Amino acid sequence: MDESSYTFENAASLISLQEYVMINSIKESITNALKHGKASMVDISIVEQQDTIHMTVKDNGTGSDSVIYGFGLKTMEKRIEAIGGQMSVRSEPNNGLTLQVRMPIARGEEW
Repeated sequence: MDESSYTFENAASLISLQEYVMINSIKESITNALKHGKASMVDISIVEQQDTIHMTVKDNGTGSDSVIYGFGLKTMEKRIEAIGGQMSVRSEPNNGLTLQVRMPIARGEEW
């Protein structure tokens, strides 16, 4: 990869399940960007806003008119939804792919 950036602004401690889901989502996104999108750059942003974690992973890969949910994206979406989150993916030809995740911040013993 040529250049990548990472932004992390988070005051809340995450429980291990949330960390697991986020780390695996980032790994899957980078794998997809390199393998399918032929990306040379991936930007990752994780920000806390009003008891919600917002994560964005954007690459500069080939993109496409439609996103096909293979095993990796389906599994990622199921994990995110299982902890009360939402995932969206958008892509355009020659404009890479953007994955956005929102999930509530779990506090203490709630989860």
